[in-house]
Amino acid sequence: MSNRVAFLTEQKKSTEVHFQKYIEIRRKTNYRNPVFIIEGKDDPKYYTSRFSSAFSDHWEAMSVQGKSNVLKLRDKIRENNIYKNDFTAFFVDRDFDDQIILTDLYTTPTYSIENLYCTATAFKRTLEAQCGLSGTEINGVETAKIKQELLDEFISKSNEYCNNLRLTLTNLAFFYTRHEARDTKTALDDIVKIKTTLDKNLDVRIIKRKKYFDTIKSRGKIKKFGSCNQEWASIKSQAHNRFRGKQQILFMITAIEGLAQNGYFSKIIKEKYGVNLRLENPAFSQHLLSNMAAYASTPPCLIDFMRNFISHHQKPKETASY
Repeated sequence: MSNRVAFLTEQKKSTEVHFQKYIEIRRKTNYRNPVFIIEGKDDPKYYTSRFSSAFSDHWEAMSVQGKSNVLKLRDKIRENNIYKNDFTAFFVDRDFDDQIILTDLYTTPTYSIENLYCTATAFKRTLEAQCGLSGTEINGVETAKIKQELLDEFISKSNEYCNNLRLTLTNLAFFYTRHEARDTKTALDDIVKIKTTLDKNLDVRIIKRKKYFDTIKSRGKIKKFGSCNQEWASIKSQAHNRFRGKQQILFMITAIEGLAQNGYFSKIIKEKYGVNLRLENPAFSQHLLSNMAAYASTPPCLIDFMRNFISHHQKPKETASY
């Protein structure tokens, strides 16, 4: 059996397993509550509070480990005569792909959910909740001044990070392997490791793994591809949103660590205002996706999607007997 046939066979089996799990969940919900099909194990950290704001505790979520699995399961459900009208929605990351427009499918406006953790708004909410900057003043200094100082520096360093040449070329190389080389199996983590430090300067290091040299055959060819590809030009112009989310998280972790005692941001505030700024939880950055989920941005398109989803299913059709 060829590798491709084996892969397709395994994918088919995986879809069947997910479909059977979906049926079990549906039976437990008595077919009334919504079921949300999501990509990965970390997605509930972000989506749970958003789903609950719309449906309280009356919903279920199911992770199927990957975008392709979400789309395959959607096809399986919507093609089934019994389940095709189910109160079910599907959630995927955009990645470097074109957006798929379907009434029951939500696609992030960013590369992934992780990008939504890395906004100035998310940083501001973290300052207020984790650094004691929710009041009007601290040690006689207006908190508004401190927050603005930190936000300005955060935005400056975030822009510097996204405009970093090494990081840009890394994203271009990954985009090239996906769209030109048609390699959908190789992940960016397989070919490079990114290290970021923030002290007086922002330092971004790209450590190339062995597979990098097997995957990236010609840097010149990739650069030429990037100079004439319109889709890449659009991605590059929206780097904060369209560059790979996990690498944006690396910067956010570095930024949050800078709020700790003697960290980069803390030193700025100490020197300018004489205020000892620090995180209430020194280990906050170690579990960032969990700890920052409440502060991450909620894009308007997600709010609109949930409203339309609710409106469409306010009077669900009668479901056939199971």
